[in-house]
Amino acid sequence: MSSSRREASGEFSHDPLFDPAELFEILEFEENATRVLEAMRTFARRSDPELFGRAVAVYVRSARARGAPVEGVLAALQTVADEVEGGATPGFTQRDTPMRNLVLRGVLLAFYGMDVVEREDTARDERVERRTRPREKSPPASS
Repeated sequence: MSSSRREASGEFSHDPLFDPAELFEILEFEENATRVLEAMRTFARRSDPELFGRAVAVYVRSARARGAPVEGVLAALQTVADEVEGGATPGFTQRDTPMRNLVLRGVLLAFYGMDVVEREDTARDERVERRTRPREKSPPASS
């Protein structure tokens, strides 16, 4: 892709070391897991959620088209999130981050469709509500 075409498509970067178009191409066509994960790490470290979300979508669609199992795709992306976020402690609450939500949403959407994504969003909202709602005290037991 010529530089003028990349500029017109919004894929141009002023950082000579960061070429989103090249990284998207790796995510879409590369079968070497190490290169794919390094491209994902590069996007994740940029702290640009929109660009990272696009990278997740490209990678997941490509992996699905190649017949990669959903578990492997999710594991690879969770590995990237672990590295970028500094290894959150085990437990759902500590790992419920925007990056992980974006990863899960992208995988669910590509492999299972919008219905599953909407159910996951609803379930997440309910978990947040339960965690933030004050707990009711149970009435004392009668003797």
